Amino acid sequence: MISQWRTFVGAAALGGLLAGSWVWLWVESSSEEKASARISEVLESSAQALDRIRRLEAELAQERSRADRLFRDLTLFEEEKAMESAAGLGSASSDSGESAVTTEAQPLAGSTEPWFDQSRLVELGLPLSEVDRIKEAWEEYVMRKLEIQNERTRKGQRTPEIDRWNFMNEASLRQELGDDAYDAMRFASGERNRVFFTELLENSPGTEAGLMPEDELISYAEKRVFTPSELKVLTTQGERNEWVEVEVVRRGELRRFFIPRGPIGALLDFRLTPPLRVN
Repeated sequence: MISQWRTFVGAAALGGLLAGSWVWLWVESSSEEKASARISEVLESSAQALDRIRRLEAELAQERSRADRLFRDLTLFEEEKAMESAAGLGSASSDSGESAVTTEAQPLAGSTEPWFDQSRLVELGLPLSEVDRIKEAWEEYVMRKLEIQNERTRKGQRTPEIDRWNFMNEASLRQELGDDAYDAMRFASGERNRVFFTELLENSPGTEAGLMPEDELISYAEKRVFTPSELKVLTTQGERNEWVEVEVVRRGELRRFFIPRGPIGALLDFRLTPPLRVN
């Protein structure tokens, strides 16, 4: 009897052990399934986040492209205003860094100004060989510009490709001549070549730096400036509020000031002046 009872108890214990083992295995298996499911959820969430990041990057690229197009359109608009001004149709304070050459139309009635006045440069004391070099480079530039304008008219619209041709034409000329000869070229061809500060806000960075009305701007951040558009672009480059050097001519004397990069707080005037000569 006792032996049978022991057998029963042993069997019961063994059954309980086996049941416990099965329960443990079930719990462990369930935990692994949950962990696996959680990992799958995290991976799926990460993939969705990555896809969203890629979409945002694509949207950012589109916005940058749109901003570039708007900037080019603005530059072209300023160019056209300057062209109208050169023909006596627009404001004398038009802001443009581009040439006033637009078409192959006849000169205005009563105009006796040559297209490129070599005598201006000769009077300044430039060697004839340098005058000839500047005029040759200018003629090539003007011919390319007329071809670009012709292509723009043929296409009937502004395109990034044509805008690049226009920009590269100007940049190539300036690089070929150098800043001093480029300055002389603009003067000889009757294109405005200098930016003046006419007024400054009382508490502006320009006033605090020591700039004054009628200062003639020569360079900003060690780069020569010939148009208001160039100055506007330079103030947006580099690090905001980093200190940059500004060179101006005041009463014939070259003076240097330091100003935080950004808006100067000045009213600008765009004028035609002889190439840079300081005491």
